[in-house]
Amino acid sequence: MHHKRLKVEASHLPRTVINAVATMSTVPTTPPAAAQQQAVPLPVAAQTTAAARRGGVSRPEEKIQAILDRYGKTFCEEMGADLIMGGPDALWQWFCASIIMSSRIKSNSALVSCQAVTHAGLGSPKAMLKVTKEECQRLLQGNGFERCDEKTARFLVDNAKLLQNEYQGDFNHLRQAANRTAKQERILLKKFSGVGDGGVDIFFREIQLVWDEIFPFADKKALRAARLVGIRECHPQALAELCGDDRTKYVKLIASLVSIELTNTFHEF
Repeated sequence: MHHKRLKVEASHLPRTVINAVATMSTVPTTPPAAAQQQAVPLPVAAQTTAAARRGGVSRPEEKIQAILDRYGKTFCEEMGADLIMGGPDALWQWFCASIIMSSRIKSNSALVSCQAVTHAGLGSPKAMLKVTKEECQRLLQGNGFERCDEKTARFLVDNAKLLQNEYQGDFNHLRQAANRTAKQERILLKKFSGVGDGGVDIFFREIQLVWDEIFPFADKKALRAARLVGIRECHPQALAELCGDDRTKYVKLIASLVSIELTNTFHEF
């Protein structure tokens, strides 16, 4: 026995059923309660840093803020030298650091050695003149600079003598002798033992915080890091403008960029 298939057309359905189906199709679907909850926003600094690590920060100002959030300290701050309030001794301490950092030494070890010089009571040229080169060498070797040779220790002791004899132990007198011009200051600084352009560059990076004629300054390390993290404005004046011409912020940025260069963490920004 054959049965015919019945084809039910819409016209054959009761009007109440048609209306019910139509109503069901227009009712909005209610999402789960969890999906309706609003995410708690991160603080602005955390958002910027997180976005930078994902490569999502495109504006240079945001990228600079992410870099400062990650690092944000000058090398002088790390070693405890206050260039603004510390007077001539702080300038001497940063000069010694410039010599040590320009040697073949890891950045972390260099920082330990620089701190050791100050903690040992050698944070002024007069104090440095009271120790022998051998004593200075042993101090550095025992504090991060294991491979320190006699030459580096000799640089520190000899330069203390030169600074004391020629400039009364104060680099501000060298500044005056150079008529406060960066070019002449570089020439006079290079007359110190073991100081070449690389050492002067390190010295200038943070001394610009108190020597107006140096600002804005950035060495090759800082500019290379700026380029590799994606800041297109890789020129000292442009970087200073991105910092709002805030000198303290700018010096912190340059130190942070150098830290990125030394730790090879470009990809994190």
